[in-house]
Amino acid sequence: MAKRETAPGLSIGQLVTLTFGFLLASALIFAFGFWVGYDAAQRRLARDQQFVRLPVAPAPTKAAVLTPAEVAGNGHGGAHDSANGHGSANGQVAGDSAEVSGPA
Repeated sequence: MAKRETAPGLSIGQLVTLTFGFLLASALIFAFGFWVGYDAAQRRLARDQQFVRLPVAPAPTKAAVLTPAEVAGNGHGGAHDSANGHGSANGQVAGDSAEVSGPA
C-alpha cells in the first residue's frame, strides 16, 4: 500500500477553524472591554454627582449681628464709622468723649 504524502503544517480545515476562533475571541474581548469601560464611566459619573447635604440655618437678622465695638459696649461701629470719616481712630464719634469739659 502506498502512503500518501502530506504537506507539513496546517490543513485548510484547521486554518479556517483557527482563524474563526481567533476572530470570535477578539470580538468577545472587545465587547467585554467596551462593557467594562462603559460601566466604569457610569460609576465615575455617579460618584462625581454625589454631594453632601447639610442643613442650612436661616441667615441672622441685622439685630442679631453685633460688631466688635458693640460687644465692647461703646455702641458705635468703630472701624466702620472711621472708614466713613465719621469717627476717630479709636472708634469714637466727635463730641462723644468720656471726659466732660466745661460747665455741666
